[in-house]
Amino acid sequence: MCSCNKDIAKKHHTSQRTIERRLSRIFTKLHVSSRVEAVEKAKQLGFIPELHMLLTSSSDR
Repeated sequence: MCSCNKDIAKKHHTSQRTIERRLSRIFTKLHVSSRVEAVEKAKQLGFIPELHMLLTSSSDR
């Protein structure tokens, strides 16, 4: 697997295997097979706001 899982695990004081299991569960729930697909699907479902929405809301403050 990529070293980014190792970096994430270290940052969150957990094991690389825990990160891999969590990613696997997320991929399964979203019916995707990669991080890129997961982000795109999460955007489509409204879990992650589009960048233009973030920029608009921050400039309204």
